[in-house]
Amino acid sequence: MISRTPDGAFAIVPEYFEYQTTATRSYSSKFVDLFGPPRPSYEPIDVGTAEGRRFADLAASVQRVLEDTLVVWVTEFGRMPTFQKGASGRDHNPKGFTVWLAGAGGWAQLTGMEPHAALKLLLLAMLLASTAIVLAWTRSVLFAGLFQLALLLNSAALGYLDVLFLPPLLLTFWALQRERVALASFCFGLTVMTKFQPAVLAPLLLIHALGPRARPGDAAAPPARSRRPLAALLPALAVFGVTLAIFGLPLLIKLRNVTKDWFLCGGAFNLDWIATWVIRVAVPGWAGPLEPSGLCPMISEIDPLYMWPSKLLFLAAYVAILVAWWRRPKTYPNLLLFSTLAFLAAWLLSAGMHENHVYVAQVLALLLGWFDRRFVGVAAYWSLAAEVIPSPRRRTPLSIRVWSAQK
Repeated sequence: MISRTPDGAFAIVPEYFEYQTTATRSYSSKFVDLFGPPRPSYEPIDVGTAEGRRFADLAASVQRVLEDTLVVWVTEFGRMPTFQKGASGRDHNPKGFTVWLAGAGGWAQLTGMEPHAALKLLLLAMLLASTAIVLAWTRSVLFAGLFQLALLLNSAALGYLDVLFLPPLLLTFWALQRERVALASFCFGLTVMTKFQPAVLAPLLLIHALGPRARPGDAAAPPARSRRPLAALLPALAVFGVTLAIFGLPLLIKLRNVTKDWFLCGGAFNLDWIATWVIRVAVPGWAGPLEPSGLCPMISEIDPLYMWPSKLLFLAAYVAILVAWWRRPKTYPNLLLFSTLAFLAAWLLSAGMHENHVYVAQVLALLLGWFDRRFVGVAAYWSLAAEVIPSPRRRTPLSIRVWSAQK
């Protein structure tokens, strides 16, 4: 069912697992046929019974075989940022980063480091690489230092994996500034194949590369340039094709699952977090109250019907941003401005967002503040806001007051 390789990687037989297709459980019916029915997750195992001894034997067997590989991976890569209802543990996250896991795990085995420390070292290395790109790009030691400081907490410090796609994302915007469309397309393909969230930017980048330069008769329009649709599309499609050839059907399943949200909010301090908080306070009998500690956990397995208001609101804002960008001069600061607006619209309005998904908007706001000094305040605001955004998954003063009143 699971095999290990000498470098610390592993392979699984997908028929025994369902984490890649559903958020309801990680195992399949075939798994149940092999090991027996599951027990309630948070009840203690009574080894005085035959059933309890069976579960204890299974737990010991799994730990003995997988403690160096899968258990560490699930702990670090497969957990939601929020606490699940009525318990102190966290829900499983069906999205994983196996490519970077293999690198971190191999590095951990090579150096003898604890796997979590190896992961942190990998994230720090990616942040330093990103800072080096910014330094070479802007020639400003001050800005590069502030850039690294602004992103340190939400990368190496807290262990968020978004920094893994930051180098190719930065190279995408560097190449667009220099009108190297093919290189930008290739780097953006790498970015999206590392993590899917930046795909929100794809229409804006295509409009920048292929759309009209400005409204007819606009004297402030930048000079015309040749449009190269193949250069804008083929490199990114080639990256996708190679990735698909390597990973096959699971990649398509992941892409399909991107459009499926199993909860209003995954910890992001946005409109759907407010809706989640209101639901738990106003109608606790439907979805449960706030946690005893004052936390406002996500509402999992919610009816998709309740997702549509926020999805439609996001789509309306997103289409309005695309139309406005189509009509505006295709200057580089405008590209950064509308890219920032589009990603903030997704993060603030759309369902299923986690707190770390603001990372892209934070990076774009920093670049916008550098290339257009009118937006220095915007860059400073989102740099500070991104540091406190993880707080909704902890206690908030408002949550504590309401919980005290309910108690």
